[in-house]
Amino acid sequence: FPSPTMEKYLMCMGLLEFLDKRLTLSNPYASFCCAFLEKSTSSHSSRGFMAESESKKLIFRLGSMGFLLELTTVVGVVEQIADVIDSSCRDIGRGIVSALQFRQTSIPAVDPALKLNIVSAVKLNDKVAVVLRSSEGNWALLVDRVEELTVAKNLNACEFPVLLRNAAADFYSQIQLLDNEPIIVFDPERYYGSDTVAV
Repeated sequence: FPSPTMEKYLMCMGLLEFLDKRLTLSNPYASFCCAFLEKSTSSHSSRGFMAESESKKLIFRLGSMGFLLELTTVVGVVEQIADVIDSSCRDIGRGIVSALQFRQTSIPAVDPALKLNIVSAVKLNDKVAVVLRSSEGNWALLVDRVEELTVAKNLNACEFPVLLRNAAADFYSQIQLLDNEPIIVFDPERYYGSDTVAV
């Protein structure tokens, strides 16, 4: 388990959920997260660490496509969702496929693959929930898998292909390169909230 100092920083970032019973330290991804954050906290003040956290990115997958999220928008990650989702609560028109029980509250769970027309072999119960904060409260982003944490300096600018600009304009507008692989910059506001683009 994390040290008191480590736990303090995780709590400040709203990421203590990484260490709940659904994401044990025996999990390679959880271990990676802890090692990554522990290294960051070992030589920085809390203010410096919080500023540095703004440059961290969470990489996730939908099908074979990679996406990145600003870590500052992430509240937590729930890897085992089968027992905490209610698929009877849905609004497909808004991309909401179920409700997710998170911290004793029911929150909407959105599957972005529906709007992006991405075919996924991962069944609903086997998906991973990335819980995000918004002005309307927490909501869950359902993804095939969470892959890694990275930092801004590992990413390189990538020109947005002209042929994709019009087709993809409603759903994403930036692409970056991570190890020469195009990674889509995920904008949560395009998928959930009062200003969400309708399809």
